Amino acid sequence: EEEAAAYTGRCLEALHGAGCTGAMLWCYSDYVPGIWSEPPLDVAIHERSFGLWRSDGSPKPAVEIIKGFGNRVRRQPSEHPWIDIEPEQFWAAPAVALPRLYNRFRAARDLSPSMQ
Repeated sequence: EEEAAAYTGRCLEALHGAGCTGAMLWCYSDYVPGIWSEPPLDVAIHERSFGLWRSDGSPKPAVEIIKGFGNRVRRQPSEHPWIDIEPEQFWAAPAVALPRLYNRFRAARDLSPSMQ
């Protein structure tokens, strides 16, 4: 849970730094143990505890991290040097342009791994 909270904080910080207006987190709460024997939870064990709240209703550490972003003012970055094409070029072939731009974005922020 602590590792997930730290990861959530890093993600939200990066999104805020990129000027994003928000984020969507999955999912609201963990599944109650009473349905763990039902598909898909019977085999997808990792799915049982994705929630921001535990199945007993208590918040996980990530909730406090998220609260810290609630009143932040959106910051518009002054430059996007990793964007090297015009919108028309992007929309002409988005399946090609998006992975390339994503890799440039990550390289500009020294992030890894890249999108293959």
